[in-house]
Amino acid sequence: MYLKEKIKELDVELKSLKKIQKKFSLVQINYDRWDNARMYTEEANKLADQVDIHHSCGCCSDAALIARPYLMIGDLKLYSDPCSFMIGEGSYHGGDIPFSKWKEKMREKNISEDVIDQIQKYFDEHPDEYEEDEEDE
Repeated sequence: MYLKEKIKELDVELKSLKKIQKKFSLVQINYDRWDNARMYTEEANKLADQVDIHHSCGCCSDAALIARPYLMIGDLKLYSDPCSFMIGEGSYHGGDIPFSKWKEKMREKNISEDVIDQIQKYFDEHPDEYEEDEEDE
């Protein structure tokens, strides 16, 4: 990449950052253990209309399942506060197991029903693959 291209890329990012600053007054930045930066604010909670869903670890089959509600401002994601919710965990047998009160915890923070529906759809599409054997009964 040439410097000219990098400057153009940074100009686009700066415009998006200024849009965020103009619309939202209490934006903070969170860094995870891999130094990924995420902007977040409670002002985004009810406006978030998308969600990133991922496991906290790629090597453990029972890793925590994380949901990160956000909305797009230009090319940047603005996350809810908190910027992550533990909503379940992976199953040793495949699929995921939702925590019993994940919806209530998100509603307590005024996360949009649209995001909650997207997460429920994820769970519907990734059910726990455990099947009881006749010996288990």
